[in-house]
Amino acid sequence: RGDRVYATMRNPADGDDLRDTITAEGLDVEILALDVTSTTSVHAAFDHILATDGRIDVVVNNAGVGPFAPIERTTDNDWLTTFDTNLFGAVRTARAALPAMRAQGAGTIVNVSSISGRLASLPTQSAYAASKHAVCALTDALVAECAGFGIKAFCIEPGFFATAIMDKDTVAHLDDADPYKPIADNIEQFFRASVAAAPAPDAVVDLLLAAADHTLPNGIHHPVGIPGLEPTASAART
Repeated sequence: RGDRVYATMRNPADGDDLRDTITAEGLDVEILALDVTSTTSVHAAFDHILATDGRIDVVVNNAGVGPFAPIERTTDNDWLTTFDTNLFGAVRTARAALPAMRAQGAGTIVNVSSISGRLASLPTQSAYAASKHAVCALTDALVAECAGFGIKAFCIEPGFFATAIMDKDTVAHLDDADPYKPIADNIEQFFRASVAAAPAPDAVVDLLLAAADHTLPNGIHHPVGIPGLEPTASAART
């Protein structure tokens, strides 16, 4: 689309596939090191962007992790790690972007939450769902505090899409005698089947681009991939 894009990851050495796409399609994309769990890393990336381009128009917070485990089988570290990435990561990037956006009098922050952040949690999803509910509340607070500065914030809330989320080692390994194992196994099978049958995440990308263009339907929260919860095509647009 002609946008200047910075794609961030914890370890840019892992970005060979992305680099191949950038080269093949002639895209204006720079890969930057950024670990959302490190304030130092976040500020280093934003300082580089501002020194290079002098402005930041859109920030998309899409880093996310989460254990599949019953509450009784989670540890403090499970919860701290989940919130450090899913919630505090978004807080860190917002804090880094807001001064420049206020100075510009414009900017957009897009937080990728989940339908888990709007509905009651499923078993084994407590830490993940709680963090995503918090991301929804964070987005509301950004709008309440920053709309007067010309800054917009949106919360994109996907359901199931075909991604590699189930390839990560996030599922608790319970003993056969564990009383939680039957329900944990059922939830894992449900998630694996749902992801396997889900469409590619094109609809999520469309919402991210609409947020950047300010062409989303009215409202802060935008479920996607959940029939009956998505905005109608005839909704008023801003």
